[in-house]
Amino acid sequence: MALDNRLMPAAAAPAATPELRTIRSSASTPSLRSRDGTIPLHARMDGGGNVRVVVRVRAFLPREINRGAECLIEMNPMTQETTLLVPNDNDPANSRAKSRKVIKEKSFTFDNSFWSHDAMDKHYAPQEEIYNTLGEEFLDHNFEGYHTCIFAYGQTGSGKSYTMMGTPDHPGLIPRTCEDLFERIEAAQNETPNISYNVRVSYFEVYNEHKKSVDAILRCVLDQLPAELRPKPDNSFYKRHQDHQGFKAPPELQAVLDSQKRADDKAAADKAAAEV
Repeated sequence: MALDNRLMPAAAAPAATPELRTIRSSASTPSLRSRDGTIPLHARMDGGGNVRVVVRVRAFLPREINRGAECLIEMNPMTQETTLLVPNDNDPANSRAKSRKVIKEKSFTFDNSFWSHDAMDKHYAPQEEIYNTLGEEFLDHNFEGYHTCIFAYGQTGSGKSYTMMGTPDHPGLIPRTCEDLFERIEAAQNETPNISYNVRVSYFEVYNEHKKSVDAILRCVLDQLPAELRPKPDNSFYKRHQDHQGFKAPPELQAVLDSQKRADDKAAADKAAAEV
């Protein structure tokens, strides 16, 4: 998403360093979705560079519950540390993990570690928390005139679509960002009526994922290539749908996203049926 700096209202003066263990958004048009405008200190997305790396653990799927799978991941929401545990030798459900020779615990620290495995846990991270911690700040940067990208990566079934799109009852990053975007535009136009905004969306898919395709996609993002992506010789990715622009409200944009998702779901179902 790119916004012309010349069309942006003047940014508000930087706020003084807060004394409490919370921070407030410094964007010129703060989010209207936030209840109090604060984010816990341990969850904020600040510091050390322009790239943030976060990880999220999803709940077990029915097939995983049925085979008695054991969760081999622990997270510390205060330190953002994620630990991979050693499989239990006596648990047949962990036979595949044992074949990978996992012999000791391994810990990694990310900018954020979201625990979404069990809704009954104290530190459970629902869809709203993901957006308030991550997506909201990216939209702040958009309104400050910067390009931003949220790149979801993971194996099939790891929860990418749920985090990004969600469900009608639990919308993900994209629907929440769209709603927040139009609310901010409306607020900005009420404040400065002579400013106009144009919203455009491009919808494409990544296929045949491998290391080379990841590098290629990142190059596309960094080089800001035009939306008309062409198929690569290795067929690592290609554009699936045309651009749509001129949206004036979230329902219009959501209708397009829903129609494209239905087409993709049908294609995935047809492919799965053909492989049976």
